[in-house]
Amino acid sequence: FGYIHIIYAETKGKLLYLYSDTCAYCKAWENEIANIYLKTGFEGEFELSFIKFFSNIDLEKYGIKKKVKVTPTFIFLKDKTEVGRIEGYNGQELFWWQVDEIIKSDSLK
Repeated sequence: FGYIHIIYAETKGKLLYLYSDTCAYCKAWENEIANIYLKTGFEGEFELSFIKFFSNIDLEKYGIKKKVKVTPTFIFLKDKTEVGRIEGYNGQELFWWQVDEIIKSDSLK
């Protein structure tokens, strides 16, 4: 259990993945990226959480004020503050570039 505690203690933020079961782009992301993301250093920076879009979840409890309008939407949080957002999914290369840009952004330094 000590190892698990250390991993979570090092997690700096959260990546909320808002999805719909009927969204083809969500399915594509899950098939192409989800398992890879969990094995990257990004997971150490932003722990991945799956949230069903129509689950009536109160996003304000995470500090999110801007509405989510499309699936998939990826919201990067640090200290209950949104530091980045990706709306939609247009393939692996663009997704990884967007993630890298958000993590490198000045708002995280």
